[in-house]
Amino acid sequence: MILAFALVFFGSLGYRIIDGLSWFESIYMTLITISTVGYGETFPLSNSGRAWSLILIVVGVTLIGVLIGRFAELLTDIKSFRRHRMLQKIKEMKKHIIVCGYGRMGRIVCESLIQSGHSFVVIEQDEKVIEELMHDQIPVIAGDATLDETIEKANIQDAKGCVCVLETDADNLFVTFSVRERNSSIMIISRCKENANSLKLKKAGANRVINPYEVSGKTIAQILLQPAIHNFIEIFRNRDIDLAMEEIEIPAKSILSDKRLIEAPLRTEYNLLITVIFDKNHNPNFNPSSEHLLKAGDHVLIMGKTDDLNRLKKDLGIV
Repeated sequence: MILAFALVFFGSLGYRIIDGLSWFESIYMTLITISTVGYGETFPLSNSGRAWSLILIVVGVTLIGVLIGRFAELLTDIKSFRRHRMLQKIKEMKKHIIVCGYGRMGRIVCESLIQSGHSFVVIEQDEKVIEELMHDQIPVIAGDATLDETIEKANIQDAKGCVCVLETDADNLFVTFSVRERNSSIMIISRCKENANSLKLKKAGANRVINPYEVSGKTIAQILLQPAIHNFIEIFRNRDIDLAMEEIEIPAKSILSDKRLIEAPLRTEYNLLITVIFDKNHNPNFNPSSEHLLKAGDHVLIMGKTDDLNRLKKDLGIV
């Protein structure tokens, strides 16, 4: 930009010295010359003035080309810097969710994660979608989720869960296998379009396999046959109602470990209700009795107000 202003200044100075034009006329003549707009000689020029115009055209066009190239490089550098800074932020994530694919299903998953306030990162290839996510300040990795190096960038070792919602069952199968190979304890949920591929995805390491068409069909049937149950489930999706249900793993040496349910302060101090208890083998115990012994490592499904749940998690040391 300094060179551009210098060119205008010295070009104007040349016209003023050579042909005695005023500063305004000199600047005007310089600008229409280096911009090559083709107005011709607005003011009478001598041969020396015309020679000066030729010099300005050559230098001006060259300089404009350089400036356009530098501006394009600057935009590329800014984009690269933003992506590099986002990758650094992703490396610092802990207990986050990795969403592979930002199609229709992936978008819905991310919207739910945003509402819950849970940290997550998206892996996507489409440049338009990537720019949209970056504009919305959503962590995203540009790349193919089926490649090992892309999965590594998502800090897979510290992730809590992975959602595979790519377009094909083959891609979801490949990602599921790669993720499980790098993190044996991560929760993997994978989408499948063909029920025949469900068993393959589970063998590859998926904890849950979701067929969206099957789930939609069952939901429709539930609304028709058991509308009250469906309405109850919908309560948890309504942000205007302060009611939440969450699965919590009981930490060792906590206020809940090695205590009978009647002795645990869930009801008296936190006003929370346990509906299901899963043991280490994930076997469910519905509506557990008051004598049930809570153990470290058990997963409990707790229902109550959001503030009470957050207070319990804070006291348990769960982030």
